[in-house]
Amino acid sequence: MRADSVRTVFLILVALAVAAVTGLGSAYYMTMGEPPFGQARVGPWQAWPEIGSAAVDPYARAVVAREGALPLGAGEGLAFHAVEDSEGRAFDSACTYAVRGGVPVSRAWTLTVFDDAGDMPSNATGRNGFTSHEILRTPDGAIDIALARDVQPGNWLMLPGQGGFRLILRLYGTSVSAMTGVIEDGGLLRIDRLACP
Repeated sequence: MRADSVRTVFLILVALAVAAVTGLGSAYYMTMGEPPFGQARVGPWQAWPEIGSAAVDPYARAVVAREGALPLGAGEGLAFHAVEDSEGRAFDSACTYAVRGGVPVSRAWTLTVFDDAGDMPSNATGRNGFTSHEILRTPDGAIDIALARDVQPGNWLMLPGQGGFRLILRLYGTSVSAMTGVIEDGGLLRIDRLACP
């Protein structure tokens, strides 16, 4: 082979390698973490209303497939995730938090604590969440839940031993169209950091 033919083949191989690395790298980046598109944000809470519908975008579908998650269907409800408090500070399990306020109209709801890896942490209480049917409410009907490592009075959920954590609020029997006012008005639970060591 002549030198210019070898150089041409080499350049073609380099171009193919760059294209493969760029394509695979960008696909990996776009499917790591949360879905990159279609997010609805309400204070510290974020949701992807289309993730359980037929209209889900391909990136969200890839994220769900990679995680092996089973999202709520569009007619079943909506899941909101939080990884920071209402002031925008990342969760730290060494701190104490209060989750307060009201929940939009729904047939039922759950609030669950997960660790950084997305698993339910084991703890001495054997409890990682509350449901709408077992929560103790304040006299005005509001929700007040303490999140801390140490025992707290009232509704209390134990936080993981170290690192960050994630809260997931699932609303069952509510539609995406019913959530429009909530998204516009910020009508979801506040998450206040009370103290940190």
